Amino acid sequence: MDSINDIGGMAPNTRDAIQAYAASKASKEALEVQAADRHSRTTQFYKDIGVHAEGDHGSLPIATHDDAEKGLPESERSLDIGYGHKLTDEERESGEIYGISFANGLSDEDKGTILNKDMEQHAQYARAAGWDAKLKERGSSWDKLDHGFKLALTSLAYNVGGKKAGATWTSVLDAAVNKDTSAFAKNLRRLNNKKNTAGMDNRVIKEMFYSGLIKNASEVTGQLPLGNANHSGVPL
Repeated sequence: MDSINDIGGMAPNTRDAIQAYAASKASKEALEVQAADRHSRTTQFYKDIGVHAEGDHGSLPIATHDDAEKGLPESERSLDIGYGHKLTDEERESGEIYGISFANGLSDEDKGTILNKDMEQHAQYARAAGWDAKLKERGSSWDKLDHGFKLALTSLAYNVGGKKAGATWTSVLDAAVNKDTSAFAKNLRRLNNKKNTAGMDNRVIKEMFYSGLIKNASEVTGQLPLGNANHSGVPL
């Protein structure tokens, strides 16, 4: 028979089991809190990028204003809706995006739902197209990256297209693995219609700020010289 521990009158093995259970429960609860916090940060980041970087293109499809298509007749341009969602041929035909009808216009909630799904989808495309393999080569993985870097990378994937991001963006992963925000900003920088622009530099500043990687635009203006704190809406 087990001896009784003097403290609390409890058998040692019973006491240890209870302590182990309590520790396990506390650990599980902590992980749940962390997961909830990440989900909240992710949802807020998507919303911030949608509102402050993509902009609301409206509740009904419109001919895109993308610089790369400005020279085309409106009838030949791609169609945008919500926070920068480009309609696919299938969506045009069905009148639905992720099962959401846009025939009578999207609600604000619809726009947010579509943006969240787009962000996640393009991140998955990028990972499958190369990011997961490249991170593995570097002894890392998507899950090991700091959450802020993952958020900014997700916005990159959505902006340029997940498959393109996964195949061609590599140096930015080195910076993310090393948690080097300066190098990350430099390599997150991208062209708009084959040239650097203030608009795109400002977008990267917003991605860095809303992901929590920087607190002020001045931290990365050396890497994003065309960016402007006033225009980006990020504290100087």
